[in-house]
Amino acid sequence: MSFGMALLFSPASTLRFFWSDDDATQRIASEIGRALGVREVVLGLGIMGALMRNGSLKPWLLASAAVDTADVTLTLTRSFSFLRRGQLVMAVAGPLTIPLEIYLAFNSDE
Repeated sequence: MSFGMALLFSPASTLRFFWSDDDATQRIASEIGRALGVREVVLGLGIMGALMRNGSLKPWLLASAAVDTADVTLTLTRSFSFLRRGQLVMAVAGPLTIPLEIYLAFNSDE
């Protein structure tokens, strides 16, 4: 959720990790960054809310796995012009987090 907050309130500086300075400071990049930030914050709050009220985590974790899969797919198909370090983060983080989210989705409500 902290990554989402960073994207929401400071998109250009957060996106500089993934994109070049020129790309990260464009208006469309800030808008995309804020949209992604809202998405991450909503998912984080949904997961926290489900935990606090002993609700089902399954829909939140599956939604998170779905959007992470989309992020990795867009990165690896070069739909976004990420810097090498951004591509590396997505290539490493995706295969680690997506299976974990799916596993937890089907094993957390027992």
